[in-house]
Amino acid sequence: TTIPFHKKVLEHPDFIAGNVHTGFLNQFLK
Repeated sequence: TTIPFHKKVLEHPDFIAGNVHTGFLNQFLK
């Protein structure tokens, strides 16, 4: 499943702070 991936995204400090944009996932995956 993709649950572990989503948990990592949801726990990321930038995501929590609302500092996300259309390229967030591309940067997150690097």
